[in-house]
Amino acid sequence: RAGVDLHSEVTITLREALLGFERTLQHLDGRTIYFGHKGVTKPFAVMKISKEGMPHKDPTEKGDLYIKCKVEMPEDGPKWLEEMKR
Repeated sequence: RAGVDLHSEVTITLREALLGFERTLQHLDGRTIYFGHKGVTKPFAVMKISKEGMPHKDPTEKGDLYIKCKVEMPEDGPKWLEEMKR
């Protein structure tokens, strides 16, 4: 948390980084937040979901939720590439 903004991280596979992904996140208030990205996601990219942070002093306004995408690299690149071709 940074002020009224919330911060989280998600780990995605290299395949998901290249082709897109969808995820869910349990919010602090119990709601399920759905998010994802179509297309290429760069390592350590940060996604912003507006108005999903903590309430301001004015309860009608909220901070934002920032999600950092960490890309999990394959241990064996050539083997991974062969599997992707199938």
